[in-house]
Amino acid sequence: MPLEASGARPGGGGGERASQAGAANTLLPMGSGSWRADNTDVAGILGALAEGEVSPSSVALLGAGGTASAGLVALRELGMASCLVLARDPARTGQLRATAERAGCADRRARASTPSTSYAPST
Repeated sequence: MPLEASGARPGGGGGERASQAGAANTLLPMGSGSWRADNTDVAGILGALAEGEVSPSSVALLGAGGTASAGLVALRELGMASCLVLARDPARTGQLRATAERAGCADRRARASTPSTSYAPST
């Protein structure tokens, strides 16, 4: 599902996760004709990790697209202070850097290589 940035901006009617990720993929009716934007990818990532009983001590995030932003927010909710971001083109990581700042999760960027981590989701 495509992600939309407009509802995720601070003051734009977005939920906390959408605001941190900088993108929304769901609109929720709030009554009186108003809507709240949310990012359900964060909950999906957290749910998949919980279901698989995965509790990573270090993470390499493969990719720098919209799902990677949700991944950073989810990892921060798990208590991860940083993760390694592997991207084919590090120049395309600007949005991800902004997400990391909003979520309080440091992203270390590198060109694609073999990571030494306990969890490596491909986004």
